[in-house]
Amino acid sequence: MVKKQNERVILSALRQSLNTLCQQMSQARVEGLQSLGVLQVRRAERLARVAKRLESGLGEGHPRVQTLKEMQTRAEKIQKIALDTAARLKRFPHVKPYEWAVFGHVCDAKGQPLAGLKVRLFDKGRKYDDLLGETMTNEFGDFVVVYHIRDFEEKGEKAPELYVQIKDAQGKELYSSKSAIRYQSGKIEYFDIQI
Repeated sequence: MVKKQNERVILSALRQSLNTLCQQMSQARVEGLQSLGVLQVRRAERLARVAKRLESGLGEGHPRVQTLKEMQTRAEKIQKIALDTAARLKRFPHVKPYEWAVFGHVCDAKGQPLAGLKVRLFDKGRKYDDLLGETMTNEFGDFVVVYHIRDFEEKGEKAPELYVQIKDAQGKELYSSKSAIRYQSGKIEYFDIQI
């Protein structure tokens, strides 16, 4: 009896340590992206100053001036991507060791994010498909559905057979991956969906 209690205490401590480590890694990633964004802002400002000085001496159309302006534009794009990605990572939930999750991104044919769409996650069953969860895409077109083993477990089933369905605000189906089911899915799955 005492041995079983000790094992539970040790297992609980290990789970807590793993969860803490995952949260620290996620936080470090966010902080790294934010630092990259700040560095790119400074870089863009320096490039703009140098381009302006060269422009006064060499002229606006000079290749060196044009190259500096292109580098400034690239630095600004990198800064935006880094800060947007950091903001997205902050919003994603931290999945606990006993949870399973599906996350993804929904965009249109031009790559623009689609917000406000209903995302439904299913486990393909022998007779009936189980709804594991549903959510809405955010302003970045991102979504996360967290679920548990009890939501999909059937006799002999150790992993879900996943598919995603996306509907608009009126309930019209815009996308379904039912014809391309992910068999034996892992604890975390990612869907990159273009509509």
